[in-house]
Amino acid sequence: MSQAKRLARLATTTTCVLTGSLLTAAMGCDRQPPAESVDPVQLELVARFDTDATPAAAPWGSIIDVELRADGSVFVVDGLSRTLSAFDSSGVPLAHFGGRGRGPGELEGPAGLTWDPDGHLWVVDLGTGRLSAFGPNGELVTTVQATGATPFTPLAIRFTTPSSLRVVALDFSGGSPEQPMAVLVDLAVAENTVEPVGLAPMPFVRWPDLFDFRTDDIALLMVVPFSPEPLFGIDPSGHLWYGDGASGRVDRWVVADSFDVASVQDASPLPVTSTDIQATLEGNPDIEELEVTGGASAVAELMERIPENHPRIEGFFFGDDESIWVMRSAAEAEGDERAIDVFDGSGQLMGIARAPLAATPRPRMRDGWLVGVMRDELGVESVALFRVQM
Repeated sequence: MSQAKRLARLATTTTCVLTGSLLTAAMGCDRQPPAESVDPVQLELVARFDTDATPAAAPWGSIIDVELRADGSVFVVDGLSRTLSAFDSSGVPLAHFGGRGRGPGELEGPAGLTWDPDGHLWVVDLGTGRLSAFGPNGELVTTVQATGATPFTPLAIRFTTPSSLRVVALDFSGGSPEQPMAVLVDLAVAENTVEPVGLAPMPFVRWPDLFDFRTDDIALLMVVPFSPEPLFGIDPSGHLWYGDGASGRVDRWVVADSFDVASVQDASPLPVTSTDIQATLEGNPDIEELEVTGGASAVAELMERIPENHPRIEGFFFGDDESIWVMRSAAEAEGDERAIDVFDGSGQLMGIARAPLAATPRPRMRDGWLVGVMRDELGVESVALFRVQM
Protein backbone atom coordinates (compact mmCIF):
# COMPACT_ATOMS: atom_id res chain seq x y z
CA MET A 1 0.00 0.00 0.00
CA SER A 2 1.35 3.46 -0.89
CA GLN A 3 2.35 6.05 1.70
CA ALA A 4 -0.44 8.31 0.44
CA LYS A 5 -3.09 5.63 0.87
CA ARG A 6 -1.83 4.63 4.31
CA LEU A 7 -1.79 8.14 5.70
CA ALA A 8 -5.05 9.09 4.02
CA ARG A 9 -6.74 6.90 6.61
CA LEU A 10 -5.88 9.53 9.21
CA ALA A 11 -8.34 11.99 7.63
CA THR A 12 -11.74 11.94 9.31
CA THR A 13 -13.39 15.36 8.98
CA THR A 14 -13.01 18.43 6.79
CA THR A 15 -12.92 22.05 7.86
CA CYS A 16 -10.97 24.49 5.62
CA VAL A 17 -8.86 23.29 2.69
CA LEU A 18 -5.28 24.03 1.65
CA THR A 19 -4.43 22.37 -1.66
CA GLY A 20 -1.45 22.19 -3.98
CA SER A 21 0.62 19.52 -2.24
CA LEU A 22 0.55 15.80 -1.66
CA LEU A 23 0.75 16.76 1.97
CA THR A 24 -2.37 18.67 2.94
CA ALA A 25 -2.70 20.85 6.01
CA ALA A 26 -5.51 20.47 8.50
CA MET A 27 -6.13 23.92 9.90
CA GLY A 28 -8.30 24.91 12.83
CA CYS A 29 -10.38 27.82 11.54
CA ASP A 30 -12.02 29.22 14.68
CA ARG A 31 -10.57 32.29 16.35
CA GLN A 32 -8.88 31.59 19.66
CA PRO A 33 -10.11 33.18 22.90
CA PRO A 34 -8.01 36.08 24.19
CA ALA A 35 -5.13 35.06 26.43
CA GLU A 36 -6.58 36.82 29.47
CA SER A 37 -9.69 34.60 29.33
CA VAL A 38 -7.83 31.29 29.72
CA ASP A 39 -6.40 29.78 32.88
CA PRO A 40 -2.67 29.61 33.57
CA VAL A 41 -1.07 26.17 33.48
CA GLN A 42 1.06 25.72 36.58
CA LEU A 43 4.50 24.11 36.25
CA GLU A 44 6.03 23.06 39.58
CA LEU A 45 9.81 22.68 39.43
CA VAL A 46 10.62 19.29 40.98
CA ALA A 47 14.32 18.88 40.16
CA ARG A 48 17.07 20.71 38.32
CA PHE A 49 20.34 18.96 37.66
CA ASP A 50 23.47 19.04 35.52
CA THR A 51 26.67 17.01 35.22
CA ASP A 52 27.65 17.96 38.76
CA ALA A 53 25.16 15.21 39.67
CA THR A 54 27.25 12.66 37.73
CA PRO A 55 30.85 13.42 38.72
CA ALA A 56 32.18 10.37 36.89
CA ALA A 57 30.73 11.63 33.61
CA ALA A 58 32.28 14.12 31.21
CA PRO A 59 30.65 17.57 31.39
CA TRP A 60 27.71 18.14 29.10
CA GLY A 61 28.95 20.15 26.17
CA SER A 62 25.86 20.12 23.97
CA ILE A 63 22.66 18.40 25.06
CA ILE A 64 21.21 16.85 21.90
CA ASP A 65 17.95 15.45 23.28
CA VAL A 66 16.05 14.53 26.43
CA GLU A 67 13.45 11.86 27.12
CA LEU A 68 11.13 10.98 29.98
CA ARG A 69 9.46 7.93 31.50
CA ALA A 70 6.03 7.88 33.10
CA ASP A 71 7.65 7.67 36.57
CA GLY A 72 9.47 10.98 36.00
CA SER A 73 12.91 9.48 35.31
CA VAL A 74 14.89 11.51 32.79
CA PHE A 75 17.34 10.52 30.04
CA VAL A 76 19.84 12.99 28.57
CA VAL A 77 22.10 12.46 25.54
CA ASP A 78 25.12 14.73 25.13
CA GLY A 79 26.71 15.39 21.75
CA LEU A 80 30.17 16.23 23.06
CA SER A 81 30.82 13.18 25.25
CA ARG A 82 28.48 10.90 23.20
CA THR A 83 27.02 9.60 26.45
CA LEU A 84 23.58 9.10 27.96
CA SER A 85 22.75 9.87 31.57
CA ALA A 86 19.64 8.68 33.43
CA PHE A 87 18.19 10.31 36.57
CA ASP A 88 15.20 9.62 38.77
CA SER A 89 12.54 12.26 39.41
CA SER A 90 14.62 13.75 42.25
CA GLY A 91 17.67 14.19 40.04
CA VAL A 92 19.54 11.24 41.55
CA PRO A 93 21.76 9.48 38.95
CA LEU A 94 20.52 6.06 37.84
CA ALA A 95 22.82 5.10 34.97
CA HIS A 96 25.52 6.43 32.66
CA PHE A 97 26.15 4.66 29.35
CA GLY A 98 27.12 5.02 25.70
CA GLY A 99 30.40 6.82 25.03
CA ARG A 100 32.39 7.71 21.94
CA GLY A 101 33.15 4.86 19.57
CA ARG A 102 31.77 2.45 16.99
CA GLY A 103 31.49 -0.64 19.18
CA PRO A 104 28.25 -2.12 20.57
CA GLY A 105 26.37 0.52 22.51
CA GLU A 106 28.86 3.27 21.57
CA LEU A 107 27.99 6.42 19.64
CA GLU A 108 29.71 8.66 17.11
CA GLY A 109 27.06 11.29 16.42
CA PRO A 110 23.89 10.96 18.52
CA ALA A 111 21.05 12.95 17.00
CA GLY A 112 17.79 12.00 18.74
CA LEU A 113 15.95 9.83 21.26
CA THR A 114 12.62 8.03 21.10
CA TRP A 115 10.78 5.22 22.91
CA ASP A 116 9.41 2.14 21.25
CA PRO A 117 6.10 0.58 22.42
CA ASP A 118 8.05 -2.01 24.44
CA GLY A 119 9.70 0.67 26.59
CA HIS A 120 13.16 0.58 25.01
CA LEU A 121 15.02 3.87 24.49
CA TRP A 122 16.32 4.20 20.93
CA VAL A 123 19.22 6.48 20.00
CA VAL A 124 19.67 7.66 16.42
CA ASP A 125 23.39 7.82 15.66
CA LEU A 126 24.28 9.73 12.50
CA GLY A 127 27.99 9.00 12.94
CA THR A 128 27.50 5.27 12.41
CA GLY A 129 24.16 5.22 10.59
CA ARG A 130 22.75 3.03 13.35
CA LEU A 131 19.86 2.95 15.77
CA SER A 132 20.62 1.43 19.16
CA ALA A 133 17.99 0.38 21.72
CA PHE A 134 18.74 0.44 25.44
CA GLY A 135 16.92 -0.98 28.45
CA PRO A 136 15.98 0.98 31.60
CA ASN A 137 19.39 0.45 33.20
CA GLY A 138 21.38 1.36 30.12
CA GLU A 139 21.90 -2.20 28.91
CA LEU A 140 22.16 -2.56 25.13
CA VAL A 141 19.13 -4.42 23.74
CA THR A 142 19.76 -4.29 19.99
CA THR A 143 21.46 -2.32 17.22
CA VAL A 144 20.16 -1.97 13.66
CA GLN A 145 21.96 -0.50 10.68
CA ALA A 146 20.33 1.92 8.25
CA THR A 147 20.59 1.17 4.55
CA GLY A 148 22.63 3.53 2.42
CA ALA A 149 19.53 5.07 0.81
CA THR A 150 17.78 5.94 4.09
CA PRO A 151 17.19 9.68 4.69
CA PHE A 152 18.27 9.78 8.28
CA THR A 153 18.69 13.24 9.81
CA PRO A 154 15.87 13.14 12.40
CA LEU A 155 14.07 16.48 12.63
CA ALA A 156 11.27 14.53 14.36
CA ILE A 157 10.98 10.84 15.14
CA ARG A 158 8.50 8.43 16.75
CA PHE A 159 7.66 4.72 16.71
CA THR A 160 4.14 4.02 15.45
CA THR A 161 4.36 0.22 16.00
CA PRO A 162 7.13 -1.94 17.50
CA SER A 163 8.62 -2.36 14.00
CA SER A 164 7.61 0.91 12.30
CA LEU A 165 9.36 4.24 12.76
CA ARG A 166 8.12 7.55 11.35
CA VAL A 167 10.76 10.24 10.75
CA VAL A 168 10.93 13.78 9.38
CA ALA A 169 14.32 13.79 7.66
CA LEU A 170 16.45 15.77 5.22
CA ASP A 171 16.93 14.37 1.72
CA PHE A 172 19.95 15.82 -0.08
CA SER A 173 19.64 13.64 -3.18
CA GLY A 174 17.54 16.05 -5.24
CA GLY A 175 18.58 19.42 -3.87
CA SER A 176 21.53 21.39 -2.62
CA PRO A 177 23.21 21.07 0.79
CA GLU A 178 21.93 24.58 1.55
CA GLN A 179 18.29 23.82 0.67
CA PRO A 180 17.57 20.08 1.04
CA MET A 181 14.11 18.59 0.73
CA ALA A 182 12.30 17.73 3.95
CA VAL A 183 10.60 14.33 3.68
CA LEU A 184 8.26 12.27 5.82
CA VAL A 185 9.60 8.71 5.89
CA ASP A 186 8.15 5.46 7.19
CA LEU A 187 10.92 3.05 8.19
CA ALA A 188 10.67 -0.69 8.75
CA VAL A 189 12.84 -1.78 11.67
CA ALA A 190 14.00 -5.37 11.25
CA GLU A 191 16.36 -7.52 13.28
CA ASN A 192 19.55 -6.11 11.75
CA THR A 193 18.52 -3.23 9.47
CA VAL A 194 16.20 -0.28 9.11
CA GLU A 195 15.01 0.73 5.66
CA PRO A 196 12.45 3.10 4.14
CA VAL A 197 9.11 1.65 3.02
CA GLY A 198 7.37 4.95 2.19
CA LEU A 199 8.41 8.53 1.55
CA ALA A 200 6.46 11.77 1.01
CA PRO A 201 8.19 15.05 0.08
CA MET A 202 7.31 18.23 1.98
CA PRO A 203 7.66 21.05 -0.59
CA PHE A 204 5.70 23.51 1.57
CA VAL A 205 8.54 23.83 4.13
CA ARG A 206 9.88 27.38 4.46
CA TRP A 207 13.61 27.35 5.12
CA PRO A 208 15.52 30.19 6.83
CA ASP A 209 16.86 32.99 4.65
CA LEU A 210 20.54 32.36 3.80
CA PHE A 211 23.19 34.99 3.15
CA ASP A 212 25.78 33.82 0.61
CA PHE A 213 29.00 35.86 0.40
CA ARG A 214 31.57 34.86 -2.20
CA THR A 215 34.82 36.19 -3.61
CA ASP A 216 37.40 34.50 -5.82
CA ASP A 217 38.99 32.97 -2.72
CA ILE A 218 36.26 32.85 -0.08
CA ALA A 219 32.75 31.41 0.24
CA LEU A 220 30.70 32.10 3.37
CA LEU A 221 27.13 30.87 3.89
CA MET A 222 25.16 31.81 7.00
CA VAL A 223 21.59 32.04 8.22
CA VAL A 224 20.27 35.59 8.30
CA PRO A 225 19.77 36.53 11.98
CA PHE A 226 16.18 36.19 13.26
CA SER A 227 15.08 34.13 10.24
CA PRO A 228 12.48 31.62 11.48
CA GLU A 229 13.33 27.93 11.43
CA PRO A 230 10.78 25.35 10.23
CA LEU A 231 9.43 23.26 13.11
CA PHE A 232 8.39 19.61 12.96
CA GLY A 233 6.77 17.12 15.28
CA ILE A 234 5.14 13.68 15.24
CA ASP A 235 2.41 13.31 17.83
CA PRO A 236 1.66 10.15 19.88
CA SER A 237 -0.81 9.02 17.20
CA GLY A 238 1.83 9.27 14.47
CA HIS A 239 0.48 12.44 12.84
CA LEU A 240 2.86 14.96 11.27
CA TRP A 241 2.78 18.54 12.56
CA TYR A 242 4.54 21.49 10.94
CA GLY A 243 5.12 24.88 12.55
CA ASP A 244 5.84 28.07 10.60
CA GLY A 245 7.71 30.45 12.87
CA ALA A 246 7.01 33.47 10.67
CA SER A 247 3.23 33.13 10.66
CA GLY A 248 2.95 31.53 14.09
CA ARG A 249 0.88 28.63 12.72
CA VAL A 250 1.17 25.02 13.82
CA ASP A 251 -0.73 22.67 11.51
CA ARG A 252 -1.37 18.96 11.26
CA TRP A 253 -0.73 17.44 7.84
CA VAL A 254 -1.70 14.22 6.11
CA VAL A 255 -0.84 12.72 2.74
CA ALA A 256 -4.29 12.95 1.20
CA ASP A 257 -6.78 15.23 -0.54
CA SER A 258 -8.60 15.81 2.75
CA PHE A 259 -7.64 16.26 6.37
CA ASP A 260 -8.90 16.53 9.90
CA VAL A 261 -7.80 18.88 12.70
CA ALA A 262 -4.90 21.12 13.67
CA SER A 263 -3.74 23.75 16.11
CA VAL A 264 -3.25 27.40 15.21
CA GLN A 265 -1.03 29.71 17.27
CA ASP A 266 -2.18 33.31 16.74
CA ALA A 267 0.74 35.31 18.15
CA SER A 268 1.26 39.02 17.50
CA PRO A 269 4.42 40.13 15.62
CA LEU A 270 7.32 41.32 17.77
CA PRO A 271 9.61 43.78 15.94
CA VAL A 272 13.37 43.20 15.76
CA THR A 273 14.90 46.27 17.46
CA SER A 274 18.29 47.90 17.02
CA THR A 275 19.18 46.55 20.47
CA ASP A 276 18.36 43.02 19.29
CA ILE A 277 20.56 43.47 16.23
CA GLN A 278 23.44 44.86 18.25
CA ALA A 279 23.25 41.93 20.68
CA THR A 280 23.40 39.55 17.70
CA LEU A 281 26.42 41.30 16.22
CA GLU A 282 28.47 41.25 19.42
CA GLY A 283 30.56 38.13 19.77
CA ASN A 284 29.00 36.35 16.78
CA PRO A 285 31.89 34.41 15.15
CA ASP A 286 30.11 34.10 11.79
CA ILE A 287 29.56 37.85 11.54
CA GLU A 288 33.10 38.54 12.73
CA GLU A 289 34.41 36.30 9.95
CA LEU A 290 32.15 38.01 7.44
CA GLU A 291 33.49 41.42 8.50
CA VAL A 292 37.10 40.26 8.18
CA THR A 293 36.63 38.73 4.75
CA GLY A 294 34.00 41.01 3.23
CA GLY A 295 34.37 44.23 5.16
CA ALA A 296 31.72 46.56 6.54
CA SER A 297 29.80 46.54 3.25
CA ALA A 298 29.19 42.78 3.47
CA VAL A 299 27.93 43.11 7.05
CA ALA A 300 25.67 45.99 5.99
CA GLU A 301 24.26 43.85 3.18
CA LEU A 302 23.52 41.08 5.67
CA MET A 303 21.80 43.55 8.02
CA GLU A 304 19.49 44.64 5.22
CA ARG A 305 18.22 41.05 4.99
CA ILE A 306 17.19 40.87 8.66
CA PRO A 307 13.39 40.45 8.91
CA GLU A 308 11.29 43.15 10.55
CA ASN A 309 9.90 40.76 13.18
CA HIS A 310 11.13 37.97 15.41
CA PRO A 311 9.80 34.46 14.75
CA ARG A 312 6.44 34.22 16.51
CA ILE A 313 7.02 30.67 17.70
CA GLU A 314 10.23 28.71 18.22
CA GLY A 315 9.07 25.18 18.96
CA PHE A 316 6.28 22.86 20.03
CA PHE A 317 5.84 19.51 21.72
CA PHE A 318 3.05 17.10 22.67
CA GLY A 319 1.43 15.81 25.81
CA ASP A 320 0.33 12.19 25.99
CA ASP A 321 -3.23 13.54 26.37
CA GLU A 322 -3.09 14.78 22.72
CA SER A 323 -2.39 18.36 23.84
CA ILE A 324 -0.04 20.57 21.79
CA TRP A 325 2.32 22.93 23.63
CA VAL A 326 3.46 25.83 21.42
CA MET A 327 6.51 27.80 22.58
CA ARG A 328 6.40 31.52 21.82
CA SER A 329 9.48 33.50 20.85
CA ALA A 330 12.01 33.99 23.64
CA ALA A 331 12.13 37.65 22.60
CA GLU A 332 8.79 38.23 24.35
CA ALA A 333 9.70 36.30 27.51
CA GLU A 334 9.01 37.83 30.90
CA GLY A 335 12.43 37.62 32.50
CA ASP A 336 13.64 34.07 31.86
CA GLU A 337 10.17 32.59 31.47
CA ARG A 338 8.91 31.86 27.99
CA ALA A 339 5.15 31.71 27.34
CA ILE A 340 3.87 28.31 26.16
CA ASP A 341 0.33 28.14 24.75
CA VAL A 342 -1.43 24.84 25.46
CA PHE A 343 -4.02 23.59 22.94
CA ASP A 344 -6.20 20.51 22.92
CA GLY A 345 -6.17 18.13 19.96
CA SER A 346 -8.83 20.14 18.10
CA GLY A 347 -6.81 23.37 18.25
CA GLN A 348 -8.70 25.00 21.14
CA LEU A 349 -6.56 27.09 23.48
CA MET A 350 -6.78 25.60 27.00
CA GLY A 351 -4.22 27.60 28.96
CA ILE A 352 -0.84 29.29 29.05
CA ALA A 353 2.23 28.00 30.87
CA ARG A 354 5.47 29.85 31.58
CA ALA A 355 8.88 28.26 32.06
CA PRO A 356 12.56 29.15 31.45
CA LEU A 357 12.97 26.38 28.87
CA ALA A 358 14.90 26.33 25.62
CA ALA A 359 12.96 25.43 22.47
CA THR A 360 15.73 23.04 21.38
CA PRO A 361 16.14 20.29 22.20
CA ARG A 362 12.40 19.77 22.27
CA PRO A 363 10.90 19.39 25.78
CA ARG A 364 9.09 16.13 26.53
CA MET A 365 5.90 15.37 28.47
CA ARG A 366 4.62 12.13 29.92
CA ASP A 367 1.99 11.34 32.55
CA GLY A 368 1.99 14.83 34.06
CA TRP A 369 5.79 15.29 33.97
CA LEU A 370 7.60 17.79 31.75
CA VAL A 371 11.36 17.90 31.14
CA GLY A 372 13.45 20.35 29.16
CA VAL A 373 16.80 22.10 28.92
CA MET A 374 17.62 25.43 30.55
CA ARG A 375 20.57 27.69 29.59
CA ASP A 376 21.99 30.50 31.66
CA GLU A 377 23.38 33.76 30.29
CA LEU A 378 26.71 32.03 29.54
CA GLY A 379 25.02 29.18 27.68
CA VAL A 380 25.69 26.60 30.44
CA GLU A 381 23.09 23.85 30.21
CA SER A 382 21.07 22.14 32.90
CA VAL A 383 17.96 19.95 32.84
CA ALA A 384 14.73 20.86 34.62
CA LEU A 385 11.88 18.52 35.58
CA PHE A 386 8.40 19.91 36.28
CA ARG A 387 5.05 18.61 37.47
CA VAL A 388 2.17 19.89 35.32
CA GLN A 389 -0.95 21.16 37.07
CA MET A 390 -3.88 22.01 34.78
